[in-house]
Amino acid sequence: MNRKGFTLVELIAMLVVISILMVIAIPNITGILQDNRKSMGVEDVNKMVMGAKTKINTKKANNPSSENSCVVLTLDYIDTNHDLVKGVNEGNYDRVDSFVVIKKVIVDHDDGGHPIYGYEYYVRLVETEGSKNYVLNFVNYEDFSQNPTASVVQDSVSSINGSVSNDEVKSIINSSGAVVSCGSVTHVYK
Repeated sequence: MNRKGFTLVELIAMLVVISILMVIAIPNITGILQDNRKSMGVEDVNKMVMGAKTKINTKKANNPSSENSCVVLTLDYIDTNHDLVKGVNEGNYDRVDSFVVIKKVIVDHDDGGHPIYGYEYYVRLVETEGSKNYVLNFVNYEDFSQNPTASVVQDSVSSINGSVSNDEVKSIINSSGAVVSCGSVTHVYK
């Protein structure tokens, strides 16, 4: 008899080899996917800040007018081409409650002791997936770009949707427990 096929021992050996390969491969694939999500989040934050800088530089948005004053640019205002829609957790970015805060600060003094002003950028990214909100809450862009380890938390979100005043937006920013505090909010671009 000349039968072709696998014996039970050969099948068991093949299953053992496949199992070993899966034990090795699955953690590696999971790690790669997590790293990919992080890099996508970093890229989205970079795009938001670059978009905000472009709006300021092209005079489509005003700079903060005085020290510690802030200007808020929503994702909807920054990203007119809708390049930033899908979040890293497979949800959608909230186009109004995700925004960049630009704050005017003293960065140095000249030889006469007069202040030299610059700007700090803070990003809040809100992603909604079903009934969950994932929030990257007011990360300082300078710190984040050097060390992108800011954590995303599931959280409730104070919304700037609708017709909230600049003072209400300032209150949302200042009460968020975030690293940014605005003396005033001079403009909110939705």
